[in-house]
Amino acid sequence: MKEEVANNEYYEFSVDAQKNRIYLTIKGYWPSAEAIADYIPDLKKCISRIRPGYTSLVDMTQGKIPNKDAFAVLMRGRELTLQAGLGKQAQIVTEVLEKMASDRINKETGLEKEKVRKFNTIEDAERWLDA
Repeated sequence: MKEEVANNEYYEFSVDAQKNRIYLTIKGYWPSAEAIADYIPDLKKCISRIRPGYTSLVDMTQGKIPNKDAFAVLMRGRELTLQAGLGKQAQIVTEVLEKMASDRINKETGLEKEKVRKFNTIEDAERWLDA
């Protein structure tokens, strides 16, 4: 069962401890690192509730390409998820620019291609993560 960890105008974090899964929904445009100052502390709360080998579902369909400083916060968050033992990550991405930004984060943080897949629907992403 999903437990909400954070929900604000920029993102929403939930954790399903039984599935060992973190859920992230990115919302709108992130104008600065200051605007998402709680992102890393909120992510750390999620990480504290899961075990290595966990899965992650990131819904980017409501988001926009963030400001450069906010993008750096996303990169730091990805590093933390990898250090915590990310098993697989499903990304819901429907816009070309968001796909390109996602690919850049994946490449720059060294997320192995077999650990991440992009989907058009949450249902397809959940099936892949549950398999």
